[in-house]
Amino acid sequence: MPPPSTPAATPIYTATPQFAVDGAIVERLVENLVELEVVEEAGGLSRCEALFSNTGEDADGSVVQPFDLADSPLVFGKSLRVGLGEAGTSVEVFVGRISALEGVYANEHEPRLRVLAEDSLLASRLARRSKSHPAGTLAALVRTVAGATGLTPMIDGCTQSIGIQI
Repeated sequence: MPPPSTPAATPIYTATPQFAVDGAIVERLVENLVELEVVEEAGGLSRCEALFSNTGEDADGSVVQPFDLADSPLVFGKSLRVGLGEAGTSVEVFVGRISALEGVYANEHEPRLRVLAEDSLLASRLARRSKSHPAGTLAALVRTVAGATGLTPMIDGCTQSIGIQI
């Protein structure tokens, strides 16, 4: 067995996050980021939890809570995209919508804001669950269920017949 070779590129790099809210890059989120967790579960369900320092300086030098202001980019229902990687080459690791905002106030640290976001499957998780579907193909069932929640499925095959689904 040949000896291990030295990697050509540096094996360690800073995975700098990048945040886009409703399509606009928001640098303030990177500057104020304390913690970031992105989780993808079985079946493609994913969620994002980010904790931001909610302290900053205004143009006149006074201390403000930037995410409590009327022009805060963090608002329920807005789209959130998170990318990780070196500058200019980040890879998108999460796409979803802001589903919860939580103020965190403790004596040990400055005011913080926790942002929870969920992927586009959130609508289907919150949708009515009891419904009967007529007999047909699996592809037709998937199209019906996805269409009811605003998703566009990519189906390859699934042409076998299935009975009534409850």
